Amino acid sequence: MKWDPIPQGWSWSWSSVMKGMVNWSEQIRLLERNGYQGDYAIEDFLVPNNSKESAIDYLTNLQFQFSDLYDYFGPIGVVPPVAS
Repeated sequence: MKWDPIPQGWSWSWSSVMKGMVNWSEQIRLLERNGYQGDYAIEDFLVPNNSKESAIDYLTNLQFQFSDLYDYFGPIGVVPPVAS
């Protein structure tokens, strides 16, 4: 989700995980700094549903985007992308 300024104030809209309101590297850093060692999950409600191939392509791209977080934080729950 993201917030956009409009003349009447603000409006929200769906956004892909990496373009939304959450700074994921900061979120994971705070979890780690505060001793959180459990699992976490990230849901993206914008996964294309018009074909299996487009969904796989989208999720593969998202996985590669999160690989930067994995490289920075190491194996704390972020699964590195698998080359196909």
